[in-house]
Amino acid sequence: MTIEIDKVIKSEDSEAQATSVEVFYSYLPSWRAREYVGGKPMDITINDVIEIWLDKGEYGWEPVISGYSVEHIKYIENRNEPIPEPFFHYMERTMATSIQYNLSGVVMIGIAFSLLVMFYIGFQKRRTR
Repeated sequence: MTIEIDKVIKSEDSEAQATSVEVFYSYLPSWRAREYVGGKPMDITINDVIEIWLDKGEYGWEPVISGYSVEHIKYIENRNEPIPEPFFHYMERTMATSIQYNLSGVVMIGIAFSLLVMFYIGFQKRRTR
C-alpha cells in the first residue's frame, strides 16, 4: 500500500522530505482475521488516518511490529473488502460459530430426548406385562 505522509515524527534524513511512502505488508481479509495466528493484523482502508511506526526492512518500509505499530486516528466505518468472502467459507464459519455458541443447548436437548425415549420404552414394557 502507499500511504500519504502528513507528518514525520522521526526519520532518516533522506526520507524526511517524502510526501508518500510505500509500505510492505501481507494482506489479510477481515473474514480470515479470526483464523490468523501471529501478530495483530493491520486493518487499514482508504481514507483512514493512522499513526504508524515503520522501519527499513528487507523489502523497504515495513511496520515495526505488525498491526501493533498502527494506531487509528480516524477509522472509516464502511470498510472496503477487496477480496469478498467465498460462499462456502461463509457457510463453514457461520455453522462453526453457531455450533460453538449453541453446543450446550444441543447437549441438553440430546439428554432430554434420551430421557424421553427411555421413559417411553419403560412405559411400553410396563404396559405389555
